[in-house]
Amino acid sequence: MIFINFMLVVMILLLSAHFSGDIKAFINVDSLIIVIIGFVFSSIAISIGRFKLFINGLKEIFAFSRKEESNREIKNMFISIAIMTMCVGISSTAQGIICGVLIKSVYSISETIVIASFTTIYSFILSSFILLPVSYRNMKR
Repeated sequence: MIFINFMLVVMILLLSAHFSGDIKAFINVDSLIIVIIGFVFSSIAISIGRFKLFINGLKEIFAFSRKEESNREIKNMFISIAIMTMCVGISSTAQGIICGVLIKSVYSISETIVIASFTTIYSFILSSFILLPVSYRNMKR
């Protein structure tokens, strides 16, 4: 269910970009790859020694119902992965802005900021609509 909600949000954003004139302005493949690699490395770093719990958390992304009790360790793991993924996005954005300003690229400063901010936006989308809902599902009620 979490994944379906994530896909709905992405579809709304894509439709919004399409109707505003240019869907290509919403998709930046370089930033998407950076965020995915950051998520993978964050997941590996956080889940070492607790891989089974990580897999259980990933299963919750695609599950329609819950069969198990809440697990505080899964909650903490996915909050940590979300934070690390957002840090990758923010760091990449900062690096892109600094490089764009120092190198004096063909883009203006405002264009550089927009292009560089895609990684932060993608990391927030991934963290907010995939990783944090898994954490929320594993909170003790």
